[in-house]
Amino acid sequence: MFLIDLKIDHLIPFSKYSVFLYCTWHLEIAAILLSYIYCKDIEGYWETAGKLLTAMFSVLLLCAIFPNMIDLRPASVEGTDVFARMTRMVYSMDNCRNVFPSGHAAGAVIMALGWSRLAGKTWQKVFAWAMNIGIIMSTFFLKQHSVVDAAAGIILAFIIELLANRIISRYRLKQPAAGIR
Repeated sequence: MFLIDLKIDHLIPFSKYSVFLYCTWHLEIAAILLSYIYCKDIEGYWETAGKLLTAMFSVLLLCAIFPNMIDLRPASVEGTDVFARMTRMVYSMDNCRNVFPSGHAAGAVIMALGWSRLAGKTWQKVFAWAMNIGIIMSTFFLKQHSVVDAAAGIILAFIIELLANRIISRYRLKQPAAGIR
C-alpha cells in the first residue's frame, strides 16, 4: 500500500467544522439529479448521472490497481458538539485507504458542471462552483484527502467530461433530426 504524504498537507489545519460541507456533497448529488427530473431534462439527468458513475467506477478501479492511503487525521477529535460527533462518524465509516484519486473531488467537479448546465443565471453557476470548491477544500481540512488526491480527482473529472461529451456529440450526430424520416 502506497502512503501519500506531501508537506503541504501537513500545513493545512484540521477543522471539524468542514464536516458540514464534506457531508453536503451527498445531498448535492441527490438534489441535482432530482432537479434534472423536476425540470424534465431526462437527457441531462442521464448525462450527469452517467459521468458521476463513470468517475466513481474509475476511482474504484484505480484504487484496486494502485492501493494507497493517507495518514493525516488527528489522533482524536475532541468535543461533544455536532461537528465533532459528525467528524467522528465520518471517520468511523470512511477509512484513510484508497483515497487517490479523490471521489469527492471528481464528483464535486462533475456536479458543478451538471449544475452549471441546469442553472439559468450566472449567480447560480458561480454558487455551484463556489460550493463545490468548498466541498473539495473540506476534504483537506477534514484530513480525508491529500492535495494530490484532489488534484487527481479534478483531472479525472475533466477527462471524463471531455470523453463523455465527445461520445454524446457523436451519438447525437448519428440520430435523425426530429420530424425527419
